[in-house]
Amino acid sequence: MAPNLHKKLTKPVFVSSRVIHGFGRGSKKLGCPTANLEHDAVQKINLESGIYYGFAQLVDPPKQQRSTTINNNNDHTNTNEDLSIYRATSPSNPIYPTVISFGWNPHFNDVKQRTLEAHLLHSFDEDFYNSTIRVAICGYIRSERKFNSLEELIDTIKDDIRQTKDALREPEQQWLSVINDPFFFVENSAMKMKLINNNNHSHDSNNVHIHNNNN
Repeated sequence: MAPNLHKKLTKPVFVSSRVIHGFGRGSKKLGCPTANLEHDAVQKINLESGIYYGFAQLVDPPKQQRSTTINNNNDHTNTNEDLSIYRATSPSNPIYPTVISFGWNPHFNDVKQRTLEAHLLHSFDEDFYNSTIRVAICGYIRSERKFNSLEELIDTIKDDIRQTKDALREPEQQWLSVINDPFFFVENSAMKMKLINNNNHSHDSNNVHIHNNNN
């Protein structure tokens, strides 16, 4: 087991995007399903390539969710823990601890531009392509590199998950400013209708695509 080398960023980086299709190897080859963000949003992030930890939220999540993993022996997220964080302001949109891969995936030779893949430490019975995902990048774990084998990469991914859990332990105490940030506020339909009626005009939510405070 590698020592804990994770390092908290000076300020979190917030990015919002639609979930798009990636190469499809996260679940099939690596046992680590990921959400891929749109390229335009990724290119605006001013960080070094590497593996990070943080939080993620689905604005329009699947209707059916499970706190433990789907029965899949290849899924390295298998855990009995429910790490979901529920906020009173957005009870239907929990926040999840997340491992974030940002960069070129040098172990594979088919990546033409930098990508951001978010591995939410939660299991979903349905995929959420085309959903809106909000990601807060909070800290750095390690640099990217090419591995000697697929097995070595998988073992390192397991350690990335362990380090993420360790770094984000007790989020209500250590990470309150992040999980309570307005970035993670989601209006429900009843609240939105109330605002429309009160203002007598359509209310447009603030659509934050990239908010990088780590300069």
